[in-house]
Amino acid sequence: PVDEHVAGPVAPGPGSARSRWLVPALLVWAVAVSVYSIYGLIPTPEIEPIVSRFAVPIDLNRVFERYDTLAISPDGTKVVFLAPGPAGDQLWVRDIGSLEARALPGTTNAQYIFFAADSRSLGFAAGPALKVIDIEAGTGVDTLARIRPDGLRGAAWGADGTIIVGRSGGTEGGGGGLARLNRTTGDFE
Repeated sequence: PVDEHVAGPVAPGPGSARSRWLVPALLVWAVAVSVYSIYGLIPTPEIEPIVSRFAVPIDLNRVFERYDTLAISPDGTKVVFLAPGPAGDQLWVRDIGSLEARALPGTTNAQYIFFAADSRSLGFAAGPALKVIDIEAGTGVDTLARIRPDGLRGAAWGADGTIIVGRSGGTEGGGGGLARLNRTTGDFE
């Protein structure tokens, strides 16, 4: 009888585990080197930053006591600022690409300026009211809510139309903190 255990070790053939992984590994390495070489040789275009410079006319003798006298639109195309007008301090809007600013009627003594997310409308406090104006048309000041002038501390206008106000306890209808303005009723929630 032939002893099957005496035959000795069998040499690895072409189908061994080592040779099965060698070819795919070399292919992956070759593809990786090719992709790196191709993308490494393609120059990346440099993006030049857009620099805009402009002057906002102000009275050099004026003391700005508040931080809320200037606002830049979310899309970066407009600046709104408080400056002297025929009836007192009022809001002026200037397109970044323009050399002239134009007065926004109905904005005398405005404070706490804030833009709508679409940069077309502007909200502000004036006296005992929170108001809004369409700055594209330059007309149509609407009162959104009644407030005490010392009660508002800022506001933000979200993309969904929601207006959030910061209050210091002097706003009608509630205490301090943040509140959402219901634009239908004029109430703070």
